[in-house]
Amino acid sequence: MSDHIYLDPTEYHFDTFLIDPLVLICSPEHWLTEKKHCRFSDIASEVFLIKPEHSATRDFLLDRIQENNKELKNVMEINSLEGIKQGVIHGLGISILSRLSIMQELKSGLLCEIAFDDIQFSRGIRYFYHKEKYISPATKNFLSVLQSQAQILTKDINK
Repeated sequence: MSDHIYLDPTEYHFDTFLIDPLVLICSPEHWLTEKKHCRFSDIASEVFLIKPEHSATRDFLLDRIQENNKELKNVMEINSLEGIKQGVIHGLGISILSRLSIMQELKSGLLCEIAFDDIQFSRGIRYFYHKEKYISPATKNFLSVLQSQAQILTKDINK
């Protein structure tokens, strides 16, 4: 679960095990690929493909954009992550997605990542459990593996 979603620390134990940057993406044919980086104002009038209302990722993005006194003008809502990726690949617009979720498309050249000069989108990913619930040895082992694999994954995400 994203670390920007509130959990009551008196009820839940939680631990952030991974930092997940969200990045601006476009198709390889998009004009942004020539620039390699931009300011948010450069792309404010572009069509943004985002999740519909009540999506935690959408809320996070819009909150960060608003915190930076920016706004999205042209939004196309698409219900699934895969739908957004395919829409960007086929030139329907641009998006801001988790780098973790698009690593294969970036490696294969289907999508291009463009760096922002003036705004950053990064969130922690955490696990949580109720403090009063029994945690089995298998669950404890799983959480340990999760922690160690997150360290490996962090290196891949930040390449």
